[in-house]
Parts: sequence; C-alpha cells; structure tokens
Amino acid sequence: MPLPSRSFHPLHAFGRRLAVLALAAGLFPAAAAATPTPAPTPASAETAKADAARVLFLVQQPPQLDAALKTGLELLSGKHLPTREVEIVVCGPAIESLLQGSKSATSVDEASARGIRVVACGLTLAQKDIAPTRLVPKVVVVENGLVEVLQRKAEGFLSVEL
Repeated sequence: MPLPSRSFHPLHAFGRRLAVLALAAGLFPAAAAATPTPAPTPASAETAKADAARVLFLVQQPPQLDAALKTGLELLSGKHLPTREVEIVVCGPAIESLLQGSKSATSVDEASARGIRVVACGLTLAQKDIAPTRLVPKVVVVENGLVEVLQRKAEGFLSVEL
C-alpha cells in the first residue's frame, strides 16, 4: 500500500521544531523584531530586586577596608552587578580601622548610612581588648566573625576575602 503524500516523517517534525527554536533564539532578526518586548511591570521590578546579588566581604587587613567600602557602595549604586545587600565582616588587624577617630571612621559611618552592614568580630575585639563602645556607632558586633561569614555564605551571599 503506498504511503499518503502527507505522511508523518520524523525529520519533518524535527525541521519544524528546529525552525521554532531558531525563531525563539532570535536567529531570524526580522521575526524577533516583530515581537514587541513588554514594558517592565512593578512585579518584574520586584523580581529583579529579589534576584539581585547579596555580597559579603571578609576584611582582615586595614588597607582592604576602604576598598571593600568603596566597592560595596559602587555595587549598591547599580552600576555593575545588580546588588541588593552588602555586608562587610571585619576580623583581625583590620578591626582597629573601625575605631572612632580612625582614618576609616568617616567612610565606615557614610557606608553604613547608605545601606552597607559593617560587622565587627567579637572574638577579635576580645583578643585585642577593645570595648565595642569604642567602635563607630553603626558597626554591628557579632560573637564570631568567621561564623557570620559561613552563615551568610549558607544564605546565598557571594563572598570575597580581602
């Protein structure tokens, strides 16, 4: 019995699927240009904000604190990686940069006011016999800075160690 002229052939189905995929991928610019891009909606803006990065810096040396503060502010400005949250954990020798009257005190205060959470390691403070009251007022003290870093990483923060 001869096959009908409009028989199903797997390669024909494959060709149709390939054409649909090519259109979807934008391989045919005229067809892609004919499809209007929907305007962002408040819901899509909320989704974008929820998808934005959460960034953590672990700072252990004094010179790196200023770099972390500047980078954090730049990230929050939206110029590069969409970022919704920045935290800077300070341990070791850099802890003295968080003292009131230090060279970095004004930068720490300004960054905190602009949304960066600056955290001091309580273990380092105890080791160096520094009272938390001597720190820039907006600095948050946690019991153990390294545990804070691990907790934030588990929460999905991107992390950079300086």
